[in-house]
Amino acid sequence: MMDLERLRNTLGHPDLKWLLDRITHQIELGRPLTGSLTLRKPKDEQRHIIAKLLGRPMRPTAAVTVHLPVLAQLLQRAEICSDLREAVEALRGPVVDRRQEARRLRISCLRY
Repeated sequence: MMDLERLRNTLGHPDLKWLLDRITHQIELGRPLTGSLTLRKPKDEQRHIIAKLLGRPMRPTAAVTVHLPVLAQLLQRAEICSDLREAVEALRGPVVDRRQEARRLRISCLRY
């Protein structure tokens, strides 16, 4: 399931670039997309976009936090996409798990 237009409207905003960058980095490091990502000292527009994305008001604090399982669940319930990796790759293209790729290269080098 993928609704690319709605995904672009939901996560494609420039003020969410930090979020996509960090999710991408998690994938590249082979880390599970669990836990939370925090933006310290967000701009007002970033705070507004996160509040709109999560469907709840954001208090004026020094940081905003996005819980990745909550975000994934919101995207699934809205029938936008199946998971966060799918969302990132639909917006940015394939993301390589660098740890897995390094392991694969080590194994293939050992064979020769």
